Amino acid sequence: MLAAAGVLMILALFGGKLVNRVHLPSITGWVIVGLLLGPSCLRVLTPEITELLQPIEGLALAVIALAIGGELTVRSLKKLGNAIITITWVQMLVTFGLVTLGTYLACGSWALAALLGAMSAATAPAATVAVIHELKAKGPFTRTLLAVVALDDAFTIVLFGIVMSFVETALGGSALNVSSLAAPFLEILLSTLLGVGAGLLGVVVLDRLQHRTEVLPFVLGLALLVGGVAELFGLSLLLAAMVAGSVIANLGKRPRVMFEALESVEQPIYILFFSLAGAKLQLGALGAVGLLGISYVLARSFGKILGNYLGAWLAKSPEAVRKYLGYAMLPQAGVAIGLAIVAFERLPQYADVIMTTTLAAVFIYELIGPLAAKYALVKAGEVPQRAEPEVTSTP
Repeated sequence: MLAAAGVLMILALFGGKLVNRVHLPSITGWVIVGLLLGPSCLRVLTPEITELLQPIEGLALAVIALAIGGELTVRSLKKLGNAIITITWVQMLVTFGLVTLGTYLACGSWALAALLGAMSAATAPAATVAVIHELKAKGPFTRTLLAVVALDDAFTIVLFGIVMSFVETALGGSALNVSSLAAPFLEILLSTLLGVGAGLLGVVVLDRLQHRTEVLPFVLGLALLVGGVAELFGLSLLLAAMVAGSVIANLGKRPRVMFEALESVEQPIYILFFSLAGAKLQLGALGAVGLLGISYVLARSFGKILGNYLGAWLAKSPEAVRKYLGYAMLPQAGVAIGLAIVAFERLPQYADVIMTTTLAAVFIYELIGPLAAKYALVKAGEVPQRAEPEVTSTP
């Protein structure tokens, strides 16, 4: 397992540098190397090995979410105002509506279409954040993107929980269960409380650590703690870690020391995370995607782009946000798969089609999502020119 992980990290590193030469973000190379070494191709990484390495994914997601939370300060949110809430809800509902309609026309089942529509609203923050860091993007567009990404998954969990309750009631012929409707709100509440608790712990400890060499072990320990507790109680790791990062950024006396510590280790964590994600991609899912999968991908892509444009227009956001935010919101991975697993367990009659469609969509978005995010950041004019050679070095 250790040898396979070492080979994966080294080859993924050079895979990222190789794709830089053709003007692609490093994350694309990392995913492709993982795919080539995974069960779908060379089988250097077996399913057993990727399963054993899964804790790395939890750590990576917690680190990424902490970094996103660090951007959500009261000062930055005041600048963005109510625009964030407006954009998030509008893009989520437009995507949900278009995917529900598009997949219904392909499958003829409103129940299945509504579930796929709810799952389609989820966005993968990891890919977007990795591209932002690689390009060193900064500015109002980037701040808006990070804030919308942070809220999107929390709102999606609520939307999915409500849709699941209605679908189960419709299929079962029973009265609507109030407790099941309240479940997603309870998950959001408990995840937020976990994040607040972890954030307050971070504030107390970080303000007392004297040496920078002590900060990194504590921060990684905090990320592991949040991830472990969230998994143990079935809470949202992403939301809890985002809240923790935001609490530290707003209440801590020295919040920058945490984020500087994270920046020192983020590259190897990102490489392992995305190469492992690539290893889990199944080429066979593409062969079984059919009309339903094509409808899902096309409707979701159009929904994200149109929804973000409409939301930004209603919020009177800058032109760059209106035109390009939707492209940066295309990545989709972990949260969607997690929701698909919930649907798999609770609605076995739709299990196979939901998992096949979701995995095929994730396969596509893992490859095109980073490219779309880079395109959006560059077109928005928030990538400093000096960062570009690091990403697109001349052969």
